[in-house]
Amino acid sequence: MLMSRIGALFLLVSTAILVPFSASALVLAGDLPIFRGRDIEIAGGLAYVVAAERTYPGAPPTLTILDLSNPTAPVEIGSFDTPRGADDVEVVGGLAYITEDAFAGKLRIIDVSDPTAPVEMGSFDTVYKAADVEVVGNVAYLLDQFCVPRDPNPDHCGSVFRVIDVSNPASPVQVSERYISFWTDIEAVEGVVYSAGEDLEIIDVSNPASPVTVAILPSLYAEAAEVVGGFLYAASIWPKFDLATGDWYGFEVINVMDPANPFKVSHSAGTGRTLEIAGDSAYLGDLGVTVVDISNPAAPFRRGSVISSDEPSYALAVYGDHAYHVQHDRVDIVDLSVRDTPVEVGWTKLEGSSAPPASVNDVEVSGDVAYLAIGEDRGWDDYEKGLRTMDVSDPTAPSLLGGIDTTGVAWDVELAGGLAFVAAGTDGLRVFDVANPSAPVAAGALALPGNTAKLELVETTAYVVDRGISRDTFRALRVVDVSNATAPAVLSAIEFTDSHFECWIPDVAVVEKLAYVTCNGLYIVDVSDPLQPALIYGERMSLQESSIHVAGNHAYIGDNWLSVLSTYDVSDPTQPVAVSHADGGGRAIRVEDGFAYSAGKRGLLVHDLEDPLLPVLRGGFPGERGQWNGLAIADGLIYGGTSRGALQIVALGPEYTGAQAVEIAIRAEGEPAPINLASRGVVDVTILGAADFDVAQIDRATLRFGPASAAPAHKAGGHLLDANGDASPNLLSHYRIENTGIEPGDTEACISGEMLDGTPFEGCDAIRTVSRGRPGRR
Repeated sequence: MLMSRIGALFLLVSTAILVPFSASALVLAGDLPIFRGRDIEIAGGLAYVVAAERTYPGAPPTLTILDLSNPTAPVEIGSFDTPRGADDVEVVGGLAYITEDAFAGKLRIIDVSDPTAPVEMGSFDTVYKAADVEVVGNVAYLLDQFCVPRDPNPDHCGSVFRVIDVSNPASPVQVSERYISFWTDIEAVEGVVYSAGEDLEIIDVSNPASPVTVAILPSLYAEAAEVVGGFLYAASIWPKFDLATGDWYGFEVINVMDPANPFKVSHSAGTGRTLEIAGDSAYLGDLGVTVVDISNPAAPFRRGSVISSDEPSYALAVYGDHAYHVQHDRVDIVDLSVRDTPVEVGWTKLEGSSAPPASVNDVEVSGDVAYLAIGEDRGWDDYEKGLRTMDVSDPTAPSLLGGIDTTGVAWDVELAGGLAFVAAGTDGLRVFDVANPSAPVAAGALALPGNTAKLELVETTAYVVDRGISRDTFRALRVVDVSNATAPAVLSAIEFTDSHFECWIPDVAVVEKLAYVTCNGLYIVDVSDPLQPALIYGERMSLQESSIHVAGNHAYIGDNWLSVLSTYDVSDPTQPVAVSHADGGGRAIRVEDGFAYSAGKRGLLVHDLEDPLLPVLRGGFPGERGQWNGLAIADGLIYGGTSRGALQIVALGPEYTGAQAVEIAIRAEGEPAPINLASRGVVDVTILGAADFDVAQIDRATLRFGPASAAPAHKAGGHLLDANGDASPNLLSHYRIENTGIEPGDTEACISGEMLDGTPFEGCDAIRTVSRGRPGRR
């Protein structure tokens, strides 16, 4: 049973990432307004935030000092204004070192021992733009950036690396300088400076007057780097492709225990302009915050992400359970107390003929097959176009089954009765027989004017949206009879005469004889009489790449260009009312179980719709394999089609899928339960019944325990008993320890399964691992 396999997949995925899914997700906990923020440093419970040069009267000071006693509501306690803005701040021993990135800049040294009244003590003039600064002891290491003609490389950009004696803060003195190839980020640790950029350059500064390069290692073009425990962690927004694994990565780990002989040890998915290491986690700042587990530097893995903005990241700092993420106009505060969000379980890139892989514009899933509408519309014909089918019976390894080409771009696909209906651009509406998914066969076609882009099937009627083909072509909704799929016939059409060229990606949703169309506006059409559709509402909007989903009395509209999710009250469809606008929208949207899933330029975004009038961005999955153009949801998995010609499959935790949380007890030999990993015995797991959870209705064949998703050791799958004397039946099952995947140091183990009606459930209990040796051995 497919659902049984997927129910078990949650813990199978956990094997790869060494943690079970959590009951909640990485979330935004607040934000602070800031104008042109550039860096943040946290010291002694205070946050020091610097901003670029003020460009209007009354703008905030360039240095703001915040008290973090309440991490989600920092309070300003002091400020200082540097005349020409600031780029970087380092706080050491009651002094704040601030760089000015204006041409002919400065390093300013500010006394912040009294944070309510900062005072400048001294400064050092630079020749170019003072950028990054690191301070160790009485020495400041400074990058002075330039971009001027420089022989033998004209128009070459780089940095002067300056070593400055700051033992007397009132009178800093340069002791040496040298050129390094390209400006980026520097880290200083115990007599060594690491300059990370296009390459990693390691400089011995044990003699500050004579720095010496001891190693250069080709690396990521890194925007940020941190050195902790003999490892350098580097982040980039330009991901590399690993030919061996087929993965993109933007996070890299380099062993620098011997600075003269650095070597790469691992890499991981995730990109970042900024980077912060705290405990066993690396936090990457880009369009949001991504958490990478580095408890084992040789095998880092992404734990979660919250996609908070389409603005670039300027700085990131971690304090306790919160990350402070500096962007252009605000500081986002991210709750890190729980770090897990949707996790990729599989992906594949379309590899077709001699033509390059085309964008995957839409995805539909039926059974073990995914149907992809593909194509590019860029003015040339060297991209594939048409319908492709993928075998997703094993979501961790999807594979191409077959396909059929179209002349026009395939923008959208819908499935019904063994047929695939495709909105095929200039080809109009195409119908394919997919009874054999490996070899789709043309079954019907309908030529339509313009550019057929979206469709919605309701029984034997297709509602087709034409996005037009030129500035002079109106957009239209066409009602098509597909009762005879071999000969579809247009019943009627309605044009939106105020909608012109701005509509690039439209969408349509049909609910209770009303068609909701987004195409450079919101249009609501009464289609109760398919021969005479009537426009009952129309409003021009800047919806160039849009999506819509109607649930109950609310329409959720995604704007991919502006990345906005808008909620409209459509209880009166003749007068829809905008009730909220939230950060994050895309080209495709689905609403299920109280969550809105949006696919767009920021990848996958998840909004909590507990209050439909106030959607809350819960997190997401970055679009590292390209923009997400379409998505489908099936059996707890999200299938996303990307602009780089890839199909991505993402697993959702119980917090998104509605899996029922149940109480379990692992063994009964103390708290937490001891698991002897050296034993070849079994571990007992009791699922406790409750008034709203009848354990007799559990499908025991679906039970899976531990990170490796071990099946029950006995064929019966378990037996009923009253384990706690409350007269409610409980289910006891047994699992061989060697099959559970539990590793030394694990502190929790989970069991998952389904009820006989297919409802998923999950329960976890604390454990402690021991290795006492097997009986009879010494």
